[in-house]
Amino acid sequence: MFRGDARATFYLPVSAIGRSAPLLILLHGARGGADAMIRRFRSEADRRGIILLAPESAGETWDAVAEIGRGRPPAFGRDPARIDAAISQAFKRASIDPARIAIAGFSDGAGYALSLGARNSDRFSAIMAFSPGMIVPGETGPPTQVFISHGAADRILPIGLARDTLAPVLRGEGFDVTFVTFQGGHELPDDVLVQALDLWLGPGKGPPRTRG
Repeated sequence: MFRGDARATFYLPVSAIGRSAPLLILLHGARGGADAMIRRFRSEADRRGIILLAPESAGETWDAVAEIGRGRPPAFGRDPARIDAAISQAFKRASIDPARIAIAGFSDGAGYALSLGARNSDRFSAIMAFSPGMIVPGETGPPTQVFISHGAADRILPIGLARDTLAPVLRGEGFDVTFVTFQGGHELPDDVLVQALDLWLGPGKGPPRTRG
């Protein structure tokens, strides 16, 4: 656990030790937590040799999302700097491949991942948004790969906004958007998680084997 402005949970699987490994930044949902995000992705991280970093928002949810809840336009506050601080600490703890850094989030964290990812796309080889409900408008970076999933029966953040607005807006900016609809609610099914990681790193791709 990183503390202070870099408050985050960091997970280095054994399969990522001793090599330049991919880094996945995980943004939690409203009233969620970093530890829960690590637990959700840990099995695949172990299998594929992915370093996980789950920052925590300063408030109950991410600042730009909180502004919407207050009836104001979305605006960034302290959280981007906190995420940057956590990333800096992660680079001090492990060997990270800068060409394989992705940002992902669920629910409120999904919208925040889209917002930060699109603006800073030169830093991320993939952006993954699981059940997003918003994006902060603004100038975007160079096109990169975007994975969006949403449950057809989601009653918390209905699918329409993500399918009919968020995905088309990003495609209009040149992003390579994969949109996956599943028969379920506000959740992240196992097969959808695997599909997102496959799109980023390749099907079932794990750490390289040492040749004798």
